[in-house]
Amino acid sequence: MKTEELIEELEKVLNSGSVLQIEVTLLTYINSLKSRQEKRKMVNVKDFTAPTNKFLSAADITASPSTLFDITDEAVLQTSEKFNNTRLLIPGIWLEEDTTFGCSKTNAAIIKKTLGEETKNWVGAKLKFATHPATIRGEIVQVIDVVEIVPLTTKIGQ
Repeated sequence: MKTEELIEELEKVLNSGSVLQIEVTLLTYINSLKSRQEKRKMVNVKDFTAPTNKFLSAADITASPSTLFDITDEAVLQTSEKFNNTRLLIPGIWLEEDTTFGCSKTNAAIIKKTLGEETKNWVGAKLKFATHPATIRGEIVQVIDVVEIVPLTTKIGQ
């Protein structure tokens, strides 16, 4: 039942003075609303829009300084309009959780010296990090440094 129809029906019923008819009309409308609601269930996009994994932060490094980051897949470049820069995103495992390391150009150059230019060759290697303070956009923040690289010595299947 449409809203206009309900109003029209309620006006008729109110003029008749029958409480029972008002009740029946309201229940019919409520059931109609419930039926429409069932047909178009609300979709919560919170899980859909949430990042599939988290980014490694300087606080993570500080909390677990001896933990190694396991590179699990090829890196990808991502341009940030917000910060007007391009970052190298390296997927991996940190403390048994899928995590992404937003790698700076400096850290990428350090990794490249040991593992080469092709990020597909980085898969399986492990990185150890440290942090230090730096001024970024006028603010002092802790940044991540790659301090050790453990290359994959034996590839699976060889």
